[in-house]
Amino acid sequence: EKGLAREVQQHCRIFADRIEHHRLFKARRDFAKNLNALCFELAQMSETGLVDERSHGGAIGYRLRLAAQATQPMQTDSSNNPSRTAPNVTWHDGQVLRVDRERLLQQRGAVVWFTGLSGSGKSTIAVAVEVMLTHAGRLCYRIDGDNLRHGLNRDLAFSREDRSENVRRTGEVCRIVADTGAIVLASLVSPFAADRDKVRALHDEWGIPFLEVFVDVPLAVAQTRDPKGLYRKAAAGEIRDLTGVHQAYEAPPAPELVLHSDQCSVEQLAITVIDALRARSIVK
Repeated sequence: EKGLAREVQQHCRIFADRIEHHRLFKARRDFAKNLNALCFELAQMSETGLVDERSHGGAIGYRLRLAAQATQPMQTDSSNNPSRTAPNVTWHDGQVLRVDRERLLQQRGAVVWFTGLSGSGKSTIAVAVEVMLTHAGRLCYRIDGDNLRHGLNRDLAFSREDRSENVRRTGEVCRIVADTGAIVLASLVSPFAADRDKVRALHDEWGIPFLEVFVDVPLAVAQTRDPKGLYRKAAAGEIRDLTGVHQAYEAPPAPELVLHSDQCSVEQLAITVIDALRARSIVK
């Protein structure tokens, strides 16, 4: 009888956790809707001069303005608009939640998004973090921008529009994988701040921790490394769409981490990332 009572209590706790997870998810979703509405109003007031954008202050103001821009009405006159949801589709909820999977894994699903110039060290650091987490018994998966261009994103080139779509698709993939309870390590240039903030909003919508990691090196250092030969090709005129040379890179104004790969070893930088995951209780 005592054993049965303990089992019943355990199942009750699990059931209560799942109810709480549903409640918090709905609360986050409702809060996000209200925040988006507020941001949209702030943007309109800013355009009419009623609010000075500078008064928002620093990173919070920057993200509020981007969130407000994201709430502008979607285009509905193009069947190729990726922001549209096709008609006659319905989201189908399951009975196993992320909290259930996270309990099995003893970790939280999350996304670590490495951004920076080509040759900054994004992929190298992501590989090192993946090895360390795996050796520590943590489930993680590395999603590399170039790797996705061999399959899912093979139809995209390097125009501004294609780069934005590349980031959008990658963000959707990361969100799905993180929802399994895995820690996703995404590494891609993702040069435009607005695109990265849209990816952040995707994860905020599902309550998935999102850590933007800016791998910051001077352009001259990246050009000296040139692991893929891209800077050499750009100098020879063989390519004309290289970020940092032909296209601007917009550095994150308020990333969770800034890593200087020209000043620290790969191991030190990987440990810094894992320490950030521990600080947020994503891993123990």
